[in-house]
Amino acid sequence: MTTRGLFIVFEGLDGSGTSTQARMLQEGLAREGRRGFLTAEPTAGPIGGMIRLAMSHRLRFSSDPRVEDRQLAHLFAADRYDHLYNEVDGVLAQLASGATVISTRYALSSFAYLCHDDADRDLVQRLNQDFPPADLTFFVDTPVEVCVERIQARQFVGEKYENTEKLRTVRENFRRALAEYPHTLHVVDGRTEPGALHQQILGIVRDALDGLPRSG
Repeated sequence: MTTRGLFIVFEGLDGSGTSTQARMLQEGLAREGRRGFLTAEPTAGPIGGMIRLAMSHRLRFSSDPRVEDRQLAHLFAADRYDHLYNEVDGVLAQLASGATVISTRYALSSFAYLCHDDADRDLVQRLNQDFPPADLTFFVDTPVEVCVERIQARQFVGEKYENTEKLRTVRENFRRALAEYPHTLHVVDGRTEPGALHQQILGIVRDALDGLPRSG
């Protein structure tokens, strides 16, 4: 008997702790004998690589930031399609094999990072409307000031969205997107000590996994 895994997404500002919690969740599931597949957006695939070059200032699509964000919205949607449906290590293939897929970022991040007005939100909605929702989404709620401190402590060049002004806009966009989000969502406090926060998240995931139906 096999059980389809869960599709779990961590969302939050840069520096909020999403990557840490995603990694800790995979490790926690492994300790319990459950298989977790760790992934992220943008992906390590060909389209994701192009996005990462743009975010690290190595590639520029437009001198107008708003135009560039619209271009990136299309690229993120294309990368997301590949992330879901590619037959090598795509999300749906991993779920079908029984793995629980743990992704740092998914569609909510496009609304948060790439939207300046209602026209942008309409664009992102159209580009993402056919993608399946995550089974569980965790929003790691961390104040902008804390995120900026963590980012500044890193020993590498920041990405294009890693500044206080942009992160304030992103936080407000997340607030709006989360208020309208119709699927299963858990908001957790990113200021919590990482180990304690992990235990909180692991408990929620464990309950959800134990409640999954089994199929032959």
